[in-house]
Amino acid sequence: MTDRAPLERLTFAGLLDRQAETFGDKAFLWLDDRCLTFADARGRATAAANQLLALGLGAGDTLALFAGTCTEWVDAWLGAPQAGVRTVPLNLAYRGEYLRNLLAETRSKAILTDRTLLPAVLAIAANLPELRTILVRDGPPSGEGQDDAPTGVEMVSTDVLADGDRHRVTGATPLAWNEPATVMYTSGTTGPSKGA
Repeated sequence: MTDRAPLERLTFAGLLDRQAETFGDKAFLWLDDRCLTFADARGRATAAANQLLALGLGAGDTLALFAGTCTEWVDAWLGAPQAGVRTVPLNLAYRGEYLRNLLAETRSKAILTDRTLLPAVLAIAANLPELRTILVRDGPPSGEGQDDAPTGVEMVSTDVLADGDRHRVTGATPLAWNEPATVMYTSGTTGPSKGA
């Protein structure tokens, strides 16, 4: 008899834990010319979950992912459900009212972006009442650009995601195996995008 949960009832974090125990130093993902092992991915996701909690995100909140694929994107995507946070990956071509509508519809409390996409986010941020945090890859350095963020919205570097405890998520109710962890939107080629 085994005490392990059946695969169909595991969360992605649970599956990652299981795989990290089995394949710890084996390659999980190559990204940014760097190999992340299963153990690295688990530790980085746990750190990101703790930092999302420290930034004020928690059960029922949404984190929008509006950046090219990078280690911080993966860390946040894997870590958010451990903090009870859903993610919404967004098409990098979205701009203006289209981007604002999707962020408003998902009630995104935080958005992870990069310096190249930051202007598109700042152009609509004042019209997103739920938005509290903009995580920026490769900046902004301390203090730079904070004046561009609307009142009540903090801009921080994605570097903070790596600063959390890598061993255990504390103070969170993680998403259960039967709760949606990620909402993906259709392309919207035949009508308004729909979340699935």
